[in-house]
Amino acid sequence: VYDGLKFALSPGPTAASKLVIESGQIPGLPKNPKIGDGVEASPEGWQMASQIGQRVRQTGGAALIIDYGNDGFAADTLQAIKDHKPVHPLFKPGECDLTAHVDFRAVKEAALSSTVVDDVALLAQLSLATQKGQSPEDSAATAIESMEAKREAEAGAQEPLVAHGPVSQNEFLHGLGIRDRIMMLLEHPNADEEKSAALVSQYERLCSPEQMGTLFKVMAITSSALQPGSLPMLVPPEPTEAPAEDSAAADAASNSSSASPPASN
Repeated sequence: VYDGLKFALSPGPTAASKLVIESGQIPGLPKNPKIGDGVEASPEGWQMASQIGQRVRQTGGAALIIDYGNDGFAADTLQAIKDHKPVHPLFKPGECDLTAHVDFRAVKEAALSSTVVDDVALLAQLSLATQKGQSPEDSAATAIESMEAKREAEAGAQEPLVAHGPVSQNEFLHGLGIRDRIMMLLEHPNADEEKSAALVSQYERLCSPEQMGTLFKVMAITSSALQPGSLPMLVPPEPTEAPAEDSAAADAASNSSSASPPASN
C-alpha cells in the first residue's frame, strides 16, 4: 500500500472486461484459462492504432511502430520509473513514468480494423450502463451485438491495409544494413580507438538480445500497394529446425550470432 492506494480485484466481471474478451480484440486468448492467468488490455492504445490505420487509408502512406513488447498478450508488465530507477506503480502518482509492454498482435488487429474507435467509445457507455444498474452481462451483450452489426455492414467497404511484422529490433536494423554501416564507420581513417569502442557499445545496446535487440519490436502498417514480403527488413526469419534437446541452445546461438558486434580496430 502506498499513501492509501492499492490494487484490488473487482468482485465480478466488469462490462468492459467482458467486452474485451468476447469481442475478439485480443487474439489468441486461451479458451480455458487457469486460475491466476491474466491479460493486459489497452483500449486507448487500440483506439490510437485504429486512428493510425484510418490515416493510412486516407493518405495511402505508411506507419512505422517501434516499442518494447510482445507479439501477443502478456500480464503483469505494468511498471513505473522515477529518476531512471524502477519503483512501485503506485509510488507518488503523477511523478513517475508508467509503462507496460505493447501487445503488437492486438495493435495490428486494431490498426487493420475500422471499428475500434467506436468500440472504445462503447466501453465508456458500458461503464455508465453498469453504474445505472444494468448488469455487466446485459450491457456487454448489447455492445457486442452493435459492434458485430457494424463490422458486417462495413466489411469490404474500405481499402484493405497490410501489416508487416512485427520483427525484433535486431532483425529490423540488420535488415536495414546496420552491420555494414558500422563496419564502414570503424574502417574510417578518423575512427580512433575511443570512437570505435563507443560505436561497438552502441551497436550492442541496440542489437544485443541481452539489451534492446529482442525486447523492442518493429511493425509497419501500409496500404495494399505494399504486399507482405515487399519490405525485407520486416519479414520474420524462417524458423530453423533443430533436435528437441538442442533447440534452446540453437535459438540462443542464432540470436547472439545475428547481433555479434563487429571487431573494432
